[in-house]
Amino acid sequence: MHRQVEKWFAPTAIYPVRVTRFGRTVVDRTPFVCVASLRDNGMMSLIFFRHSDGAWHVYPPSAAAPASMLAAVA
Repeated sequence: MHRQVEKWFAPTAIYPVRVTRFGRTVVDRTPFVCVASLRDNGMMSLIFFRHSDGAWHVYPPSAAAPASMLAAVA
């Protein structure tokens, strides 16, 4: 996630980035972290979601499609 924060925020001593919230989503318990930084034009914040491969992205992981329980009949 460190690289993602560097990419999106380019933090400096004047504009540090802080974790403002973290936890798990209500629906599927996906871990998330909200980071924010005060900028000249206001507050910038992003929510990062952890995906099944361990990577953090600014978009939530897609929900698994329901599996079909139908059996082929010969």
